[in-house]
Amino acid sequence: MKIIKRDKLKPRTEELLQREVKNHELLRHENIVRLYTWIKTPQKYFLVMEVCGRGDLLKFLHSVGDVEISDAREIFRQLLEGVAFCHGLGVMHRDLKLENVLLAEPVAPAKHHVKISDFGLSDLRPFDLSSTYCGSPLYAAPELMDGNMRAAMPNGYDASRSDMWSCGVILYALLT
Repeated sequence: MKIIKRDKLKPRTEELLQREVKNHELLRHENIVRLYTWIKTPQKYFLVMEVCGRGDLLKFLHSVGDVEISDAREIFRQLLEGVAFCHGLGVMHRDLKLENVLLAEPVAPAKHHVKISDFGLSDLRPFDLSSTYCGSPLYAAPELMDGNMRAAMPNGYDASRSDMWSCGVILYALLT
């Protein structure tokens, strides 16, 4: 359960939270954390989500050290299947990183079960360019890090390509 105190939220943050819920409610896929329901009270938001008890990929990498290539392939395939599903519905994650890829209990014969989480920066843009430059700098596509980016891309950027770059960074982390 994700609990957010409303008195600490700025209006823009509350708007992003409502967008997160709206986008996340569209997503029903085995490689995406399930949002069961959400509750808004005068004091708090409660987001009731699927449990992924094995932690995130960053913790996993710290605990196992080197990942076998076959395991990296399995994890990356599942990540790409989840991202492809999101993109097929026009939902761009825009903050893919090791910490936002969770591990649930695997179903045999698989060793891992990957689930994408945290759609707080997601955007529903089936055909349009994204105009908000966001995400984690270590995972961001180079064009998002360019100081002259707004001048170079005044109409925005293709967030699906940015998501794919972030997937590549995750793969690099798995393999190295």
